[in-house]
Parts: sequence; structure tokens; C-alpha cells
Amino acid sequence: MDQYYWKIDTGAIYGSAELAWVTSIPDWAVVTDLMMDGPDGGKVPADLDFLRKTVAFYGLPTGQCLLPLEELRTAKLAEINAGYESVMSYVQAGYPLTEVLSWERQATQARELQSDPDADALFVRALAATKGVDVPEMTRRILSNAESWEPVAAMLTAQRQLMEEAVFAAQG
Repeated sequence: MDQYYWKIDTGAIYGSAELAWVTSIPDWAVVTDLMMDGPDGGKVPADLDFLRKTVAFYGLPTGQCLLPLEELRTAKLAEINAGYESVMSYVQAGYPLTEVLSWERQATQARELQSDPDADALFVRALAATKGVDVPEMTRRILSNAESWEPVAAMLTAQRQLMEEAVFAAQG
């Protein structure tokens, strides 16, 4: 495969073999000042978009640094979310999704019962009755579990959100 080194209007040099911006060029290489038609019909240094089109024209693979910012954001967000889901799956291991979705309801109702033993808390009361456990014991178990998973889930969620915010703050 031929190797090209193209310089664009910012002075940055793209290496087609490296699929990246390069700062050192092999001795044998020639750096081409990539030019495009200017608004007055003359030639002007090419911009990033023209470099993308040039790489596509030659049928060369596109380095990640040439991808449009929105494509990079989409890919990075998918990577972040997949990592988050992977780690959260350890917290939720062994539980069906429907039960995991009830954890917040269980914790909320258990806290209501802790504050007011006469609170409706129908979900917790139904759990206790079905399991043959009294309501105060069921409340204690639920709150014990919540004390274990809530801080972990909060930390992981906050980290995911911080990474997401960094992705959206990135400039092209």
C-alpha cells in the first residue's frame, strides 16, 4: 500500500499508513501540501474536510482522528455505556432484571416503614407475607441490601455521567 503524508491548513500532517496525525516523518517520505480550490478559484491549503474526502477518494482506511466529531462522540458514548453496563452487571449478578428494577421501590418503601411502621408499603408487605417474614425483618433485610448496592451504583453512575459530560464538552 502506498503511504502518503499530507499537510493541511492547520499545519498538521496526516500519515496514511499510521492512520494518525504525525510529528516525525521517515527520511524517505515526501510531505505534500494538500491544496483545494479556494473561493476565488485559486488554490488554498486544504482543510480537514477536504483531507477526509481525499482519503476516501484514494480508498484508504480512515484514521480515527479524521472521523467527524459526532461519530467519535457516538462511538465513545457507546463504549462508556457498555463499560458501565458490564460493571453494573456484577452488582446485579444472579438477579433477574425485573427484580433489579424493583430494588429502588423496595428501598423507598422500607424507608417509609422505618419512619412510619403503619405506612402502606404494599410491595414490602407483600414480600414479607409471601416469604413468611414479619414486616420489620423484611424492612431490615431490604435496607441492609440497599446500604450495600446504593453507594456502588451511585459511584459508578456518577463516573459514567462525568465521562459522558467530558465527551460532550470535547471540541473538534
